[in-house]
Amino acid sequence: MKKYKLYDTESEWNAKNAEIEAALGIPDGKTLNYAQVEIVENSESDDHGKFIMPVLFAGSWISTSFFNSVELVDWQDDWIVGSPQE
Repeated sequence: MKKYKLYDTESEWNAKNAEIEAALGIPDGKTLNYAQVEIVENSESDDHGKFIMPVLFAGSWISTSFFNSVELVDWQDDWIVGSPQE
């Protein structure tokens, strides 16, 4: 299962990604980073221009403890035009 946290600025996104990587020991020889920067690119979306952070609930890099669960959202297909995630 995966949810997402949206950030208004890239610096907020970068800070959270760095915090998660440090806590999880990334890079570790197999994984170079926790996430790649992805932006809501659809200008018709209410979230246009926000930075998308994946929140993993299972697997090697569970990250739920780094987020307030009430701030998490489901993937919206209108975020990335022509490229649905799920």
